Amino acid sequence: MLIKCEKCGRFFGDDGNTLCSSCRITKRNFKSSGDPERDKFLMARDLVYDNPDISPKGIIDLMAEMRMDITIREIMKYVDEGRL
Repeated sequence: MLIKCEKCGRFFGDDGNTLCSSCRITKRNFKSSGDPERDKFLMARDLVYDNPDISPKGIIDLMAEMRMDITIREIMKYVDEGRL
């Protein structure tokens, strides 16, 4: 079942939350560490923890909505290193 995010109005699968994953991360008040590479990893990690079934394409799309660019190569590097 799809529900509408209370904050942005985007539809997402009912997972017991009233905010979509993008808004939940924004709600966490993600603070930059000053290192763009570390920020990419931390944001990707949070997305995977919040959405265990997310695909790499899903990570790219959600991070693009949050104005953070990441490539499939970077995601797969994190996976290969055992970080994701």
